Amino acid sequence: GNRRMRTLMPLFSLPVSLSPRGLAERHVREANEKFVDALNNLFTKHGNLSTIDHVWSHGPHVTLMSPFNNEIITGWTNIRAQYEKELQAGLRGRVSVSALSVQVLGDDAAFVTGIVTSDKLRNKKGEPIK
Repeated sequence: GNRRMRTLMPLFSLPVSLSPRGLAERHVREANEKFVDALNNLFTKHGNLSTIDHVWSHGPHVTLMSPFNNEIITGWTNIRAQYEKELQAGLRGRVSVSALSVQVLGDDAAFVTGIVTSDKLRNKKGEPIK
């Protein structure tokens, strides 16, 4: 099955270079690429949480809308616990993002929306996630 969802991507804690006028769209796109890379690292055969730890902001304000959980998860501790569950469940595969839209809100804030496709994710038995 083809699993698609429209989601707000997380806030990042990546060091980015700010122009004299503030946050540039290209920096936000680069941060988003690092997030997708971190997800794909998590869901590879040798997945681990180190890159997820690096790209997420670790504050209480962050929110996750995971396609594998029917609730909105708030706060880094809870979000990391969800990723640990997904890793322990043996999810494997790759995700990609299409229809990416970046909105820079000011000198130090932006958000990204897009469609996350994870049609190649499989469980420990190699069965497609539906």
